[in-house]
Amino acid sequence: MIELGEMNDEDGRSAKNTLQQEIDGLTSAVEKAEDIRQSIFKHNWKRLSKNMEQMEHLTGYIAALEKERYHLFSSLRREVGARSNAGFYTVVVHLDGPVQEELSALFRQMKGLVLQLQGVIWSIDAYTRTLSTTIYDILQQIFPHRRGTMYSKTGRKRSNESDPLVVNRQL
Repeated sequence: MIELGEMNDEDGRSAKNTLQQEIDGLTSAVEKAEDIRQSIFKHNWKRLSKNMEQMEHLTGYIAALEKERYHLFSSLRREVGARSNAGFYTVVVHLDGPVQEELSALFRQMKGLVLQLQGVIWSIDAYTRTLSTTIYDILQQIFPHRRGTMYSKTGRKRSNESDPLVVNRQL
């Protein structure tokens, strides 16, 4: 077992700090995604726009932390002598008990937050896809003559401005 004192203290503290910062960032991202979802459901477009801008900045921050965590984990992997494709738990099992437990707990917490964020984003995606499909289907039924782009014999786009004389609205 490698104790924190045996491995580079700076690497151990950096790994813990980076994981904690990533957890804090993911927690903020989950909250922001929930705000985005509520903005969509309530049709609050100004708030949605503001939340989307904030989420964009937050994702950049999380991506930078992820990159830093990857590099720290790669150096930790080399220090314990693990294979280059070894997973997180395969590497931390070589660490001293308290360090192993702390890093494992932080990693589990981070994975849980990632799943939570994926769930919120999935629900936003499902809602918007369903809404778009429904609106498209309704418009196709109301304006069946406007399906696709119409072209003239010369190959130019033709306008579909003339409404049909008879529309079957029973469909």
